[in-house]
Amino acid sequence: MDKYTRKELAELFNIGKETLRYYENINLLPNTTRNKSGYRVYSEEDVLRVKFILQMKDYGFSLREISDLIKMVSNDKCANQDKLVEYIDNKITGVVNHIKELYQFDDYSKYVSTAFDANKKLKCRKEVFPEDCKKAFELGKRLVQM
Repeated sequence: MDKYTRKELAELFNIGKETLRYYENINLLPNTTRNKSGYRVYSEEDVLRVKFILQMKDYGFSLREISDLIKMVSNDKCANQDKLVEYIDNKITGVVNHIKELYQFDDYSKYVSTAFDANKKLKCRKEVFPEDCKKAFELGKRLVQM
């Protein structure tokens, strides 16, 4: 079984050593052993756990949510299987809703951008903003400043 130093594990996943230290501090990584020189060494199981943490982060899970997931799956009997499935389903639903909101924002930002001329000056066109021109213009100003 291979053993990795903190530096080696950080390089393996292209993350900072401080990130691993943080994961240890918040108990996402269990207590690691130390070699004769006093350096922390990580096992293959630790490698798989870090890989899982990073994948879940990529999927949009917070570190607290990842911690909850790890607790659920580390139960040998998997008595929390229904809870785990519900937890993941809720996260997926949240992500899908967020995607819908982003599409709506994208549509609205395109709509607002039509209120500007080539010099980025606002022009009021009632046919573009039949409802509440002022709010749309304010949003448009913020979009241009981004």
